Order: sequence, then C-alpha cells, then structure tokens
Amino acid sequence: MAQTSSKEQSSPSKEYDSLKEDLEKLRVDMEHLVKAMTDEQRSKAEDLRTKAGEKLDQARQAGAEAVAQAGDQARDAVDAAERTVRQHPILSLLAVFGVGLIIAQILSRR
Repeated sequence: MAQTSSKEQSSPSKEYDSLKEDLEKLRVDMEHLVKAMTDEQRSKAEDLRTKAGEKLDQARQAGAEAVAQAGDQARDAVDAAERTVRQHPILSLLAVFGVGLIIAQILSRR
C-alpha cells in the first residue's frame, strides 16, 4: 500500500507539472498568434493607406487635368469672341447694344 500511495502522490504531481508545461506552451503560442495578427493588421493598414494615397493622387491628377481643359476651353471661347468682333465690328456693336436694351427694360420694370 505504501507504493500505491506514493504512485498516487507522484501522479498528481506529474500531471500538475505537465499541465504547467502545457499552459506555458499555450501562453507562448498565444503570444506568437497575437504578434502575427498584429503584424498582419499593421500590414493591411499600410496597404490601405498606400491605396488611399494612390487614389488621392489619381483624383488630384484628374482634377488638374479637368481644370487645365476648362482653362483651354475658356481661352478658346475668348479667342473666338475676339475673332468674331474683329471680323464683324458693327454687328458686334449692335448685338451688345441690343443686349443692353433688354437688360435696361428688365431692370426698369422693377
């Protein structure tokens, strides 16, 4: 019986040590898992930041192109108006006079 009780005492002690080792391994594995997840999230955040920066650059470039195109169209319209006035000065003067009369009539009604 003495041997049986000594086996029973050593068995819980061994189980306790085994459990401690398993818990330590679990703790280490959890640390690695958390670190891996954190690294992956950081990587995803950097990827999103990079993509957002690229989209912003594309939007800026598209906006700059639209402004340049609008400026070109405005210059073309001014050039066409100047050309028309030079080619038909009397007709242009009469058109401006007519627009002025219309505006004067609208304003005098108020």
